[in-house]
Order: sequence, then structure tokens, then C-alpha cells
Amino acid sequence: MFQHGNADEVWTMNHAAIAYPDMLGNPDRLYEIHKPEQIISPTIAEQYVEYLCSPHDYPIVMLEKYPGVPAARAYNFDLVYKEIFSTLLRGDPPIAPHSNIYLTSTAAMMLAEALVEGYNPIEIYGVEVGGNDINAGSNTEYIYQKAGTEFMIGVAAGMKRTVTVIENSALVHARIYGLEDGQMISRQTLEAYRHAYTTERAKLLAELNRASAKYTEAKDGGMTEKDLEPYIIAVENNKALLYNHDGALQVTEKLIGDCDLQTTNKELINRIVNG
Repeated sequence: MFQHGNADEVWTMNHAAIAYPDMLGNPDRLYEIHKPEQIISPTIAEQYVEYLCSPHDYPIVMLEKYPGVPAARAYNFDLVYKEIFSTLLRGDPPIAPHSNIYLTSTAAMMLAEALVEGYNPIEIYGVEVGGNDINAGSNTEYIYQKAGTEFMIGVAAGMKRTVTVIENSALVHARIYGLEDGQMISRQTLEAYRHAYTTERAKLLAELNRASAKYTEAKDGGMTEKDLEPYIIAVENNKALLYNHDGALQVTEKLIGDCDLQTTNKELINRIVNG
């Protein structure tokens, strides 16, 4: 997708440079904003560490300048705070400096540095924290990162910078409050949620049953209590996920019931619209 962009520079993150070499070539900057113990994916561990520890003619932006990474450059938290977050205060009097740095993802951190360094315009590709389809919604583990990324896009707009996202991006896309019924959840939307929760619940129940069966098999096989711990944890984690979906399903059913009890007073609406 970068081939269709007009960018003078290409920035990427994590192991994308080795995962998509034909698309990215040599990027102009790479961001690896994870602690060392968090960046080692089992599938590419040795290859990725070799990549990070090799010389490059572009910077690898990290939490700090690690001695084992020749191209490492520490993320510029101080400049980002000064230029973007120093007027965002929490508490009266405000609590400690840097406490309101609102950066929830690598993408948000990349945008922040691009803004304080004066880049304009900015094109965003492949950054779909929480989903990449405006019609599909989102239920991935990255949904909490979406708000921070959108915040930085808003900061860019406030700076009069041009930011382009792909056509079907879920970023900064929603119904207009008031104009497009964005202030209410319709029965149709609730039914879609119910269907999604019900479908996912069936999958979670199957996972719980599998985890329980493995635990029973291991226990009957004479495993020690310590060796059984991973099986117990797997069962408890699956139970927690199932209970969460049960709660969401119950709330959704309640809201659907509330919708069915609502009546529209056409006389009062006509009085507002027509006088």
C-alpha cells in the first residue's frame, strides 16, 4: 500500500521491516517501543534480535538507547511533552510533569514525534488499532489503543496538518452525534451485538470445555499440584472470558427489552417540529 502514497519518508514499527521487505525496503525510521523482554516474539525471536543488533543507516527509536542496538535512539518524551502535553493538566494543583502524556500505542508515539518535528502532510497505512473496517466494529485486544491514536490525529488537525487515512479505516470515523442517530443505540445495533456475543460465547464455551478436559486428563494421569498449575490457569482464564461475555449478553438483552417498552409520543414530536 505504500506504493500508492506520496510520502518522502517511510516510518514503520516493530518487525514490519523484516516481515514486509518488498513493501518497505529500507525504512527511514523504525519504532520499537517495547521493553526488551516484551519484544521477543517466539516465531521470529532470533531473526528479529539479529536485525535489531545489526548496524542500520536509519534510526531505531526505542524507550532508551540500548547498547546492544547500534542504531537505537531514545524516544523524545521531553520534546513531545513540551510541545503537545504540557498544557494538558490533571488535578488542581496539577500532579507531576509527564503524568498526562497520553500515548497509548506505537502509532500514537510515531504521530507525536512527526508533529513536533514539523512533518506535513502525514499518511497513515496499516494502523488499524481495534479493527480496519468501518462497518465491522471492533473487538480486538488493541481497542484501548485506538483512542490515543485518534487523539494524536486530532492534535494534528488542530495544528493544521494534513493527515490521510485509508478509505475504509476505522480511525476517526463515526456517526455524527445528533445528525445520524449517534446519540442512541438502536434495537438493530443491539441485535447485532447480541448475535456477536452469542457466537463468541459458543466459541469460548468450547475452549473452556477443551481446557477442562485437558486438566482432568492431566490430573487423572497423576500430575503433581505444581505441574497442574498451567492447566488450572487455562481453565480459570477461559471461565473469566466466558463470564465477561455472559455479562455483556445479559446487559444487551436488558437494553433490547428496554427498547421494546419505549413508545414514541408523536404529538410532542410534532409540536417541536411544526410548532
